[in-house]
Amino acid sequence: MAPIKLNYRESGDGAPLVILHGLFGSARNWHSVAPQLADNHWVICVDLRDHGNSPHGPAMGYQVMANDLKQLLAALDIDQTSILGHSMGGKTTMWFAPTQPRHVESLIVLDIAPVTYSDHYSHHIAAMQCLQLDGLLNRRAAEQQLTNTVTDPVIRQFLLQNLTRQSGMLRWRINLDAIQHGLPAIVAFPPPTALFSEPCRFIRGAKSTNVTTDHHTAIGRLFPNASITTVDNAGHWPHIERPAEFLAATADFLDLR
Repeated sequence: MAPIKLNYRESGDGAPLVILHGLFGSARNWHSVAPQLADNHWVICVDLRDHGNSPHGPAMGYQVMANDLKQLLAALDIDQTSILGHSMGGKTTMWFAPTQPRHVESLIVLDIAPVTYSDHYSHHIAAMQCLQLDGLLNRRAAEQQLTNTVTDPVIRQFLLQNLTRQSGMLRWRINLDAIQHGLPAIVAFPPPTALFSEPCRFIRGAKSTNVTTDHHTAIGRLFPNASITTVDNAGHWPHIERPAEFLAATADFLDLR
């Protein structure tokens, strides 16, 4: 399948650092963190396919998204880079590195492990697909519609950031149909046949269950040179919930390279 030309935001100068967001996210999720990383790096925040301002495609899955990333690096004339991936972006990173090791100097994987997870997302996709967008004037009106189906206000706001105005009408920026169809591949992780022996740092939120001691074996099997750091008082979004601690863990790792 042909790769998609990904949208990205760049800042800073120096060694490249590519950042990949999670499911339902976009490059904009990193607007508060990227400038601080850009003090010492050329930071490239990417919109993965079917997300943000990147084109939509019919298929998702980590082989496909890794191929998109390979094309982006070629377009930017980046031979080797560090990559920071959160959640779905972390899985993309974990697939890319063992299959394209010459392009990867080091990895930072944020609150995800190379394992298959339960599907906790179908409910959110269904809620978004059922939202009656015609006639809605703003996101506040959309949030009122979502209140009964998405009860967590933080999740609601996260999902609603994907609303955009087109020709005066609110529309979803993300490709909900493709994400729904590709969800089995997104929650899964087909292990690469090779391992990645360069340095890796896994950063987890202390309140999150996405990376537990049960996952250490799977991490060590694919990434034998990995270290695992925990950010206290953070859940699945340490870069948003505890940005100073997240940046410290990230900068400490990158400075060692």
